[in-house]
Amino acid sequence: MSAQGLNRRAPPLDKLDLAVRYEGSKDFNPAEMPEHQYGGAIGYSFTEYSSVALEYLRGEFKDDDIRARNLVTLQLALEF
Repeated sequence: MSAQGLNRRAPPLDKLDLAVRYEGSKDFNPAEMPEHQYGGAIGYSFTEYSSVALEYLRGEFKDDDIRARNLVTLQLALEF
């Protein structure tokens, strides 16, 4: 099994988080999972118990029929 991944998180401000991600693998089915995937995320904490985050990932497939995939995720987290 050969998979590689890199996550880097940098908290520049007290309530703001920035993250960068790269991951890849040649072990999965090329039609289902990208060979390489990279992107970034930004998150903001409103309070100790609430935050919002936005993440973007671009996946590149080895299969010529599927060239790329773009994923955008918006998350609202509330803890109670």
